[in-house]
Amino acid sequence: MGKKYPTDPQTIGKQLLKRRMDLRLLQKDVAKMMEITEESIMHWETDRYPPQLQFYPGIIKFLGFNPFKVTGKTLAVRIKNYRFENGLSHKKMGKILGVDGGTICTWETGKHNPQGNNLQQVKALLKMKIAEPNTA
Repeated sequence: MGKKYPTDPQTIGKQLLKRRMDLRLLQKDVAKMMEITEESIMHWETDRYPPQLQFYPGIIKFLGFNPFKVTGKTLAVRIKNYRFENGLSHKKMGKILGVDGGTICTWETGKHNPQGNNLQQVKALLKMKIAEPNTA
């Protein structure tokens, strides 16, 4: 594949470069698929700039896996992964759930947990079963 081919990609940029080369695509082809500029692909592949959150869904789709995934099974981790997979800022996810973006941040860090109606909204958004906390 040549000396630019990353055999052990350690960054998002190098993972993108490897995938693009494996598929024998040009940067302009990938840019068109992701509906972004060719310069963005170039900057990511050279690790000049990291991709912004809003581009995560396209990157995940192109790579065929989520390189941003946080491991764990806690509600905090699931909220963060949902946000990354959908390219949502704290503010945008907060707007969806009717809370402040800072609240989303505290949920992701585990500092606080959603309660009551907020918990039900998170549960519906994540389409998962979340046990109600004990209030006794």
